[in-house]
Amino acid sequence: MVLSAQAIDVAALRAPRAAAQDAPSQDRRSIWDGVYTDEQATGGKVEYEYYCASCHLYTLGGDPVMDVPPLTGDEFIDNWAGRTVRELLDVTTESMPADDPASLNADTYANVVAYVLRFNGFPAAEDALSLEAPRLDRTVIDKVRPGTGP
Repeated sequence: MVLSAQAIDVAALRAPRAAAQDAPSQDRRSIWDGVYTDEQATGGKVEYEYYCASCHLYTLGGDPVMDVPPLTGDEFIDNWAGRTVRELLDVTTESMPADDPASLNADTYANVVAYVLRFNGFPAAEDALSLEAPRLDRTVIDKVRPGTGP
């Protein structure tokens, strides 16, 4: 059974962006500060290809015919800009894979999200992405590196 990924994600994408906006400015971090390791993203690529590419494609471009949203490019970034990495991980964990949501282990979800972030050009860090990392609640997905653009 194939479910529409957009149908699953629509409510999450329309949810208020309160988490990112409520964080005190001194605690706020940017995705451009890095939230995953290169090693993690490399492993995430293999896991993405196994669990995700059949719907989101190997290019991460999604499939508009099947209502599968892209995980790269302007549409993806625009959907997630201003939200936290925690929100991205939560939506991914709770709704993917579409035919068996929440069925993968925590490390797999973290690795896949790390790969998606690297694919989108966000930098790596020294600390691995983890569903338990409290910093993710205040790490905002900024479309551009703070201080470099509009």
